[in-house]
This record gives sequence, C-alpha cells and structure tokens, in this order.
Amino acid sequence: MKNLTWTYRVVRRKLGKEWTYGIHEVYGEKKKISITVDPVWPQGDTACELIDDVEAFRGALDRPVL
Repeated sequence: MKNLTWTYRVVRRKLGKEWTYGIHEVYGEKKKISITVDPVWPQGDTACELIDDVEAFRGALDRPVL
C-alpha cells in the first residue's frame, strides 16, 4: 500500500458562468481523491517555510490540471 500524502494541484472549476483555476490541496490518486473546497495560499511560520511552500506550489504547475 502506498503512503498517500496531501499535495498541491491546479484545479479548474466553474464559478457561475466563468471557469477559474486555483491551487488546492489534493489527497489520494487516480479517481479516489479528496480536494479542498477552497483554493489555498502559501504560508509558513518562517521565511524559509514560506519559500518551501511557494516551491511546492510551483510543483503543482508541472502536473496535469484536475
């Protein structure tokens, strides 16, 4: 069994008549996933933690949009 973790992914969703893109936390793989309702933003208790989070967000841009 794989050790699943939360990752950041770009999610496309329709709000009213418009499509929007946001970065969400996603847990799971393939068709069995959980996604945060609202987009998330980078944050950290220190500047170094914030940089690490921004880099993780950047990684979301390299994966397919959900």
